[in-house]
Amino acid sequence: MDSDTVRVAALEAEAGTTERYVADAIGEFAALTRRWPELVAAAGRLGSDGDLGRYA
Repeated sequence: MDSDTVRVAALEAEAGTTERYVADAIGEFAALTRRWPELVAAAGRLGSDGDLGRYA
């Protein structure tokens, strides 16, 4: 087996893992997007001024 064949086999072996990782990341982003207004409102109730500039 030459090195190119090994590389292709390794990429194919990881394809499912990468697809699952990307799908999970998209799902987490979508969940955060849906919850964002609630998170901002809760932060406001706890006294946050909403200025994210200090974190940049």
